[in-house]
Amino acid sequence: NKDSLSRTVPMDQIYEMLRKIELNLGKESEIYSAFLKSFILVDPAVELRRYVPMVSRLAEREMKEATLLARRGDVRIFSPVYKPLFSSLVHVFRNSVDHGIELPAERMAIGKERFGRIEIKTEEGYSADGRVLRIVIQDDGRGLDAEEIRSKIVRKGLVPFDKAQQLTHEEVFQFIFGENFSTKDTVTDVSGRGVGLDAVKVEVARMGGRVWVDPETKVGIRIVLEVPLIDKPVKTQDDPGAKTKSAA
Repeated sequence: NKDSLSRTVPMDQIYEMLRKIELNLGKESEIYSAFLKSFILVDPAVELRRYVPMVSRLAEREMKEATLLARRGDVRIFSPVYKPLFSSLVHVFRNSVDHGIELPAERMAIGKERFGRIEIKTEEGYSADGRVLRIVIQDDGRGLDAEEIRSKIVRKGLVPFDKAQQLTHEEVFQFIFGENFSTKDTVTDVSGRGVGLDAVKVEVARMGGRVWVDPETKVGIRIVLEVPLIDKPVKTQDDPGAKTKSAA
C-alpha cells in the first residue's frame, strides 16, 4: 500500500527535530544539512509550478495556446518567506498570456510554433549585498515596444517629452512596473486595468531586492528578479501547525 510509505507530520514537529539535531550535532553536521534540505527547504520551481494550469486556462479563454515551464535547479529556499512574492508573480504570467503570446495563426505566420512558451528559471546569484535568489521569467511572445511605452509615459505626464527621448530602453521598460501603468488601452478580464506588475515590484522591494526587464532579449520579454537568498528557517506569520508530508 503506497499510503504506508508516508505520513502527515505537523511542521512544528519537523522544526523541533531540526532543533534537536542542531543542539546535538551542530549546524555544520552532514545530518543537519541533509535534514534541512530534505524536509525544510524546497526547489522554488516546485512552488511556481502551481501556475501551470492557470496559464493554460487563461490562454484557452483568449483563444491562444500557451504552456508554462518551471525548470528545476540546484538552489533551495525556505519557501514561507517567499509566499507573498510568488503570489504576486501571477501578474507576470497574466501579462505574458494577454500582452505577449500571440494567437496561434499569428505565431505560425511569422515562423513561430503555435504554442507559446513561458519559462521560469531559478538560480543562486551574487550581488554587492550577498547571495541572491535570481528568478528569470521569459516568454516567446511579441515582446515590448520601447517607443510605444515611451509615448505612453509622455501622454500620462510621467516624464516630459525631452527627458523621455533621452531614456534608454532599459529605463523605458522599467515604467511597466509603475503603479496603475498598463501598455493596453482596453480592459479585459485578464489585464489592462493598470494593476499588476507594480505588485511584483512592491514585493521585491519589500524583500530588499530589485526587478527589471532585460533590454537585450531578442524574442519576447525576459523579466529578472533578484531577492535575498534565504535558505535557513526564519520566523514567519505562517501557522506553525501547518502540515507537510514526510517519509515514514
